[in-house]
Amino acid sequence: MALKIGDSVVVKEGVQDVDTGGSLGGYQGRIVELGEDEKETTYLRVQWDNHTLKRIPRSSIEQMEEQGQDWATYYLEIEDVEPATERDTLDQVKEATEDIERQVQWVHLGEEGRRIQRIMAGIDRDDIRAALNAWEPYLAEKLVFPFDAVVSEYQESGYLQAGDKISVRRLREVHERYGLLVELRRGRESYAFPLCDLEVANKKSANYQPVKDYVVWFANQ
Repeated sequence: MALKIGDSVVVKEGVQDVDTGGSLGGYQGRIVELGEDEKETTYLRVQWDNHTLKRIPRSSIEQMEEQGQDWATYYLEIEDVEPATERDTLDQVKEATEDIERQVQWVHLGEEGRRIQRIMAGIDRDDIRAALNAWEPYLAEKLVFPFDAVVSEYQESGYLQAGDKISVRRLREVHERYGLLVELRRGRESYAFPLCDLEVANKKSANYQPVKDYVVWFANQ
């Protein structure tokens, strides 16, 4: 069968995913790569169309994200597919791909990533202001003040340095560069300080995980 890049193909019934054993029969997309392996077997890489992308189980996509695998395309042997009629546009594929990316873009970070994803659901990764506006009410609800914390990051200047112990009094404001600022106290002095540079002192505290999740998000955004 003569196929070329850009052609639409559908996966034959009975073809299975080599990793999960799940059925790929009926999955459809466009050829974006053609070649031969060392055994001179013709292979192709298919970019799934938007109908197929919406059909892939979300749990499978999340698993592939965690493992660093590509869920938008798939390698097949030429015998696994047959020609098909195009049923969408490249713009529709792009839209569907971006929508899924927004829903799974943090799960590669594991359990922390799954919690972060629930907070960031539907928010574009590049929209830092929207992300911070989502973190602020979430942490305001989750955190109990005051709580003890430790400065966990090196500080180029200021009164505080890594390892200093302080008391966090409240969330203070959102800063475009430094993220969420908290009001903290050390002795008689009060400061505004980036939450991303703090760690809750008591690891058994209910405050510990929400703050750590925020710190992980900030470090990876």
